[in-house]
Amino acid sequence: MKWKLSLVLAALVVGLGVWWVVSSNSPNTSSIKVENLPWQVQTLPDGGTQVFGVTVGKITFRQLAEYLRSIPELAVFETPTGQRTLEGYYGKKRLGVFEAKIVGELHADKATIERFVEAHTERKPQPTGTWRYELAEKNVLESNDFLIKYLIYIPVVDYSSEQIQTHFGTPMNTLKVDERLTWWLYPAKGLIIMQDNDGAEVFYYSAAPDYPALEQRLTTTKMTPLNHE
Repeated sequence: MKWKLSLVLAALVVGLGVWWVVSSNSPNTSSIKVENLPWQVQTLPDGGTQVFGVTVGKITFRQLAEYLRSIPELAVFETPTGQRTLEGYYGKKRLGVFEAKIVGELHADKATIERFVEAHTERKPQPTGTWRYELAEKNVLESNDFLIKYLIYIPVVDYSSEQIQTHFGTPMNTLKVDERLTWWLYPAKGLIIMQDNDGAEVFYYSAAPDYPALEQRLTTTKMTPLNHE
């Protein structure tokens, strides 16, 4: 069940208000600062994108697992057109005050992904029309030091157009696919938002060097580019 963002924020405000009343008499009380919100994005001088306390393009598959305290599932996904990606699913986590599903697409070249597919242990069809290749243990271990190329955040709360505009700011461009899907493009932030009027929004965070390829791939696909439901 998805929750409206406004309701979640209202509950947060009430909760923080109670906390303020209880602790206002303490001499050590400091101002309230809520961190790890999805719109708190910083582009670093070296091209990395910092969000949720990690730097996309610099953190490894294993380091992200340690940070999230999660044992991820790693697999290769193949679209009907033959495009393959290596992705780790970290499950539903609470970052800041919101819960979301977290996925990391790993930086792996075509030859490496093909080698992993050749050694796969099982091939499973997915509801999205893609194929999932379960990997051999040795290839999972090999992937531990691969960098996270794209961090994918699938929120539990629902975002309206107005809320995206308010929290993330004015995008450089929006691309409306149909009555259901719209892409919000923020290249200066290394961010692309897929707004889905009938389902979950998806936030894609990218380091600056990898952003153009992500935009090209997402905005030219004819399918919902979401492998992890």
